[in-house]
Amino acid sequence: LDQILESRDRLELPPADFAEDLFDQRLMERAESSNNPQSTPEYAQLQAATARADELEKKLAAKELALKNTQLAAAKKIRKTAVEPSAPQAPAAADAEVVALQSAIVALKKEVKENHQDRNRYRRLFRNAVSDSEAAAKENLEIRAELEANLAATEELVDDAPELLSDELVATNHPVMVPVFSDRFKSSLSRLPEAVTRKTVHLAGRLAAGEEAAFQGSKRLVANRKIVRQRIGAYRLLFMMKDKELVVLECVHRRDLVKAVGRCSAF
Repeated sequence: LDQILESRDRLELPPADFAEDLFDQRLMERAESSNNPQSTPEYAQLQAATARADELEKKLAAKELALKNTQLAAAKKIRKTAVEPSAPQAPAAADAEVVALQSAIVALKKEVKENHQDRNRYRRLFRNAVSDSEAAAKENLEIRAELEANLAATEELVDDAPELLSDELVATNHPVMVPVFSDRFKSSLSRLPEAVTRKTVHLAGRLAAGEEAAFQGSKRLVANRKIVRQRIGAYRLLFMMKDKELVVLECVHRRDLVKAVGRCSAF
């Protein structure tokens, strides 16, 4: 787009190009998909320049139409004078109006060109900001993925205190159950990381559906064998199955498991 606009300037063509709006639309879509905040100065400047371009184009079109009408009216008067020699001469005011309109059009065209140059500059700045945001988001995702992978690898090596868990095997073949979330679990949602909350609810759905793989690695508590513990990375999900319901009791960090076991032992 930059090359097209520069070529139009060299050829002394009107600075606006039909592709600009399409490029700007694609740029906005990129900004939205990369969660780029559209409150940046570059975005505001680009929007203002775009709105100004529309305003100037309308003014220019109105002036050109007025000039055309004035010239047509003057030409009509000249023809009438040629046919009727006794008719009064066309007033000089018409010529002055034509000159004024021509001067206004020249000034507007100059302003249009300058505004488009500003728009192009702001577009480049905003595009760079979007690209930087996309690069930062990609880097953050890579860092987060690496951290999660390292944490998962560590968690595979670290298990819970053996005195808390029973060696009794938990059956992996269960009928479909209705998931029920306890008040304690609901109140803890605001304290849990969003990713953990999503994984917990997803795992609860798999457990309630009787998915065999979801029960792999689960263990019953020594304090209350009705309660089952399942691992979610560094967090622990405590649940129980009764009356065709899967009751989600708590989801806590591994370091808080002892306290959670104490609270759940009364069930």
